[in-house]
Amino acid sequence: MKRSTIAVGVLASIPVVAFILVIILGVFVWKGSIKPRALGGPRAVVEIDETTRRRGFIGINHESIPEVVLAKLKIESGVMVTHVQPQSPADSCGIIVGDVLLAVDGVPVKSRGHIESMYKDWKPGQVLKLTVVHRDAEESDERVVDCRLISFDEMRELQLRQAGAQRPK
Repeated sequence: MKRSTIAVGVLASIPVVAFILVIILGVFVWKGSIKPRALGGPRAVVEIDETTRRRGFIGINHESIPEVVLAKLKIESGVMVTHVQPQSPADSCGIIVGDVLLAVDGVPVKSRGHIESMYKDWKPGQVLKLTVVHRDAEESDERVVDCRLISFDEMRELQLRQAGAQRPK
């Protein structure tokens, strides 16, 4: 009786085991047919890339200004330049690290996020009027400079040349 019970149990479990194997095999086959893709999918990457490629670049990195510095400079808002790409439009018009960008085409820069929202409207070849406070050791000097934007490809080329120049030989 014991052997027959075991035999019935084994026979009854065959369809369950077969079902599990089919599911496992199906998952591997199905998973193999899906191509891995970048976060957001290929379409999102292309759209972001094309939007970026059509934008004008100035060649700076910037950050929000601490309240203490705003009070010291006697200004209400702006962003501080933390990096200037050599040979970029910003470098050509005399912007240096430590300068404060107050306005773009007369529109006051309220914060880092505000200027980043302006980027989407910038086009290569466009000339921006930048209101900048240049901080010297003893005094601050507010000035307005014209800055002609460059394309993504030109900006990328500058970055690659700079990276190549910095690489030890």
